Amino acid sequence: DYFRRIAAENKKKNESRSPKFLWNAKMRFGKTFAAYQLAKKMGFSKVLVLTFKLAVQSAWREDLMTHLDFEGWQFISRHEDDLKYEQVNLSKPFVCFGSFQDYLGVDRATGGIKANNEWVHITNWDMVVFDEYHFGAWKENARGLFQQDDEEAEVDADYETYQRGNAYDESFLPITSDHYLFLSGTPFRALNSGEFIEEQIYNWTYANEQQSKRDW
Repeated sequence: DYFRRIAAENKKKNESRSPKFLWNAKMRFGKTFAAYQLAKKMGFSKVLVLTFKLAVQSAWREDLMTHLDFEGWQFISRHEDDLKYEQVNLSKPFVCFGSFQDYLGVDRATGGIKANNEWVHITNWDMVVFDEYHFGAWKENARGLFQQDDEEAEVDADYETYQRGNAYDESFLPITSDHYLFLSGTPFRALNSGEFIEEQIYNWTYANEQQSKRDW
């Protein structure tokens, strides 16, 4: 509902801002599966999943490739058994899974985007998903993950403005998307920083779950 409301407002105001939303949902909620259902319901066909924790890759692959709801979808990753971009049928929906360190990193020799990641940067994604958001060390370590350009000095000067604990600003991303979805079971820094306003957060905590069980 939030994504669609922002799209309607953009059309009315002739703007193109990309909405961001946080799912603060406890472990075992099903954030991966629900994210795929969101993509399907919204009609998305190009989804990029970024994480600092590569151990979650198997869950993202399994939920997409083994469920009837997503028949025909394709999964791209660095894993040897998964599709690579060159093998993807672009007429069908696909999900690309990778790490911040890889897709937002730079070639040490040239200082530019890694050649094998160029397609990620030139694609305008329907949705970028930030999984395990609480693992994102959006402080000193984050600087090296962003592409530098002629405005490097200005970006560095403004960095402290956007640095709020775990928070980050999408304008630093050298990747474009129409929607941003953040997933975490413990996004406490982001919540405390005020990075997301109330209408940009869906909460499903242990208390919510126990209440639901009791009511049921």
